[in-house]
Amino acid sequence: MRRFDWVEVRLGGTCLLLAGLMAVVRADGLPGEFVVTQRWRDLLTSHSPINNPAYMTEENYVSARGAFAMVLANSFRLWEMGATVPIGLYQSAGFTWLGEHGGDVDVAVWDGSSISKTGQTKSNQNHFFAASYAINPINRLSVGANLTLAYMTNFGDAPAPGVGIDAGITYRLIRHPLIGDHLVGVTGQNLLAPKINDVSYARNIRASWLAHIWEKRIEAGIDVDIKDFLAKADDFFETAASGETKSLSKTIEFDFNSRLGFWILRMFNAYFQIGSDYWGLAGGVNVPTINNGRDFQVLYQYMNMLNDDEATTHTFYFRSDIGKHREEIYARKMARLASLAPNDLYNRALSLFWAGKYWDAFFIFGRILAEFPDFFKNDWVSYYLGRCQEKMDMRAASVESYEETKKNYPRSNVVPYADLGLMRIHYRNDNDDQVAAQMSLLNKPTVQDSLKYHAFYIMGESHLRQDQYQKALQLFSLIPETHPEYIFAQHSAAVAHVLSNNMDLAIEALDNSIQAIAKSEAEKEIANRSYVLLGYIFYEGLGGQERALSKAVSALRRVPKGSYFYEDALLGLAWTALKAQQWVDCMSAAKDLEQTTDKVPLQCEAQLLQAYCLMMQKQYDQAVAVLNPAFERISRYVAPTEAEKATRAEKYRAHRDDYHGVAANAKQLALTTQTSLVVKQIDSLHTPQQNLRGQIHKDLLYFDEHSRRVFFSKDALTVRDDIEYALAKAQKMAGTKEAAKAVEKEVEKVEELDEEMEKLQKELEELDETPEPEPEE
Repeated sequence: MRRFDWVEVRLGGTCLLLAGLMAVVRADGLPGEFVVTQRWRDLLTSHSPINNPAYMTEENYVSARGAFAMVLANSFRLWEMGATVPIGLYQSAGFTWLGEHGGDVDVAVWDGSSISKTGQTKSNQNHFFAASYAINPINRLSVGANLTLAYMTNFGDAPAPGVGIDAGITYRLIRHPLIGDHLVGVTGQNLLAPKINDVSYARNIRASWLAHIWEKRIEAGIDVDIKDFLAKADDFFETAASGETKSLSKTIEFDFNSRLGFWILRMFNAYFQIGSDYWGLAGGVNVPTINNGRDFQVLYQYMNMLNDDEATTHTFYFRSDIGKHREEIYARKMARLASLAPNDLYNRALSLFWAGKYWDAFFIFGRILAEFPDFFKNDWVSYYLGRCQEKMDMRAASVESYEETKKNYPRSNVVPYADLGLMRIHYRNDNDDQVAAQMSLLNKPTVQDSLKYHAFYIMGESHLRQDQYQKALQLFSLIPETHPEYIFAQHSAAVAHVLSNNMDLAIEALDNSIQAIAKSEAEKEIANRSYVLLGYIFYEGLGGQERALSKAVSALRRVPKGSYFYEDALLGLAWTALKAQQWVDCMSAAKDLEQTTDKVPLQCEAQLLQAYCLMMQKQYDQAVAVLNPAFERISRYVAPTEAEKATRAEKYRAHRDDYHGVAANAKQLALTTQTSLVVKQIDSLHTPQQNLRGQIHKDLLYFDEHSRRVFFSKDALTVRDDIEYALAKAQKMAGTKEAAKAVEKEVEKVEELDEEMEKLQKELEELDETPEPEPEE
């Protein structure tokens, strides 16, 4: 028998019996037998690097596999799990985990005359891990290796590890459509054997033949093993009846495995197996039709030992291919490499552009034009260069870039996009003549409808700015619901209808704007403005509309906190609540407005509304306390004069000139081959660009704040007059409250006297009307 130095002798007879049963399935009980014996996982032979790591070069997909075996009525369990990953066309890598669970055994001791159980149980688990690599270096030859780690728990002792190396080689004999694929290979398992407690795992030499015939409908394989061929004779001994031991002569152990499988109806698999001491049957399904043409296999295997009908093994298999074929991946990679540098830069620039990082995207687009002048997408690169400048509000520079795009690529599909960009900039620059000129270019039959609808919207806004309401409405009506400009066009149409005093159509357009699905922040904000305008129409009862305060409140409450129009909505809610005599709601909205806005006139108007609520509730002292600081603030506030606005306009033009200089420098750097010096100059230019753009944004916000129509709001002078009047009235009412009570009593007395006088007057009138009696004769 084989000497097991790592098994505790004290396990006694129970352990010896268990080892004897295991020997039926595990040959002669060689150390690491579950690794070198493949019959329990025979159907994974051509896919497992444990059998031969060079097999992995035959795997064309990422694949996962598993085998789970139950031995001797599930007394022992064996398993293999692993995955293989193709690398390029000629290499593969993999990982495998084999395991053996020996079940629980009773611990027994020998007391010199008999074996007795202690009542304790122990179990032994073996684990075997392999990291694999294979390559096809030349033609039909493939080689591979496994770096292995064996790990054994040894019935409760401290776990013991051991490291080893396997090597394998395969050669493709033939590949023929009818005759099939024939592969031969040789594997050396445990060439450098894992050693645990001074005992090495059994070494094994395996010669293999694998065949897939008739378009893989028939599978066949033969494996011949020479096990433990490097073992020493001294490792084997026998014990005579006298108690003496002697070494046995060394013998070579051979193992034979074979299988023959059939694929039935491209769905079912059936296998017959026969080996040196077993036979087996297996069957299952392989359904590539539900896995995009890749294998998806589930199998069951029954194996019976020839020398013991009671020793059977049941194994369940699964295997699945995942992802794309290695040749497809390689072909895609080669296609990308054909123009990798400009394509990679282009895709990176687009990603930055759509992420809103226009400065970084701008210089990558410029680099493509500078370093790859023949790149086939340079027409779009040129367009996006100008689009980045437009997004950064470099208006003059963007116009130049768009014009260059049209000049350099006159027949490209990008030309209408450049025309639309020019139209947007001319509209922002209040150049309505140029807007109309671009409209004529974009209204041609060759321009796609989507771009036309963008142009219709901009042209409609230009007409609206020039008070040409019907022309604007005609263009707004042409924009379909599915277009991105629809929600903006409907709001602008509502404004045109309001200015045309057609409130029914205005409300209809506002409903369209509100009900449209808002995705971007700009779309959400125009919907919020639509809510405010709708609330204003209902509040004022414009155009013959019935005043509906409840509808106004419903619309205004839809504007979320954080919106640019939230303070407009709060002001509307406060005035609406005041008119509805809802003092609590009015007070709440006015206080929120005072805390939300940073505009002095609005803050003072919010305080005025709070005072109105207090005065309506005859809380005059509190109203005076609110109005006094409001009057002081509004008295100190000075609205921008026309001279100040003109000065700010001059500063804005100066900022624009400076910004155009930055834009010109940036474009020059963008179209220069990027060296470390150029990159440094680009980085140093970014800070002035950000500062100037921020200042221009503040300038534009200043002009917008002092020119846009704020619903419900009053101008600063009107707010001051209203606060002054309300303060005087509140002071008067607060100072004469007691006198008012006395006067009220006197009035009551006078009213009583008046009533008495009226009664007397009526009595006198009745007496006057009564006829005098006739004199007696």
